[in-house]
Amino acid sequence: MLPEADRAAWSRAITRHALRLVAAAGPPDAVLVYAAVGSEVDTDALIDALLQRGQAVALPRITDAAGGRMQAVHIASRDELKVGPMGVRQPGVGGAGGVIDRPGLILVPGVGFGPGGERLGQGGGFYDRYLADRADALTVGLAFAAQRDQAVADVAEPHDRRVRVLVTEAGVTRFAER
Repeated sequence: MLPEADRAAWSRAITRHALRLVAAAGPPDAVLVYAAVGSEVDTDALIDALLQRGQAVALPRITDAAGGRMQAVHIASRDELKVGPMGVRQPGVGGAGGVIDRPGLILVPGVGFGPGGERLGQGGGFYDRYLADRADALTVGLAFAAQRDQAVADVAEPHDRRVRVLVTEAGVTRFAER
């Protein structure tokens, strides 16, 4: 477990790197960002900064917890988020935001990331299923440098979706296409 003070400082550094990446990407029509749970990189400041810049922002809403399905729902403010299944903050049902079917940039959490962009999530398969139909999106993992591990490549399964870019407090890493 990473110390809370380090996690907060590193999350701020990751936010700065991610904002530069989004700006350099041109910016996309919409960015799908997750609301952090547990020890994940805190994304609250990132969401707020993207919204302040006028960027279209969506967050995942779980539509089928048992089947591991989610959709991207547009938000105008983090105030729209409610605690949903598994304690995850998500846009409320019936809110003002519509579904964004194909966000151009998808920021993805993970428990660990391998040297080629391999990603291990929390085990529910939500992002793997979602990303399977969105190969054209730029997928960016947000993680602490300590979450990079060669072993992730060894245990990743064929259904586990890789990310194209990884942002840590140390900077941005782009992975070769496969």
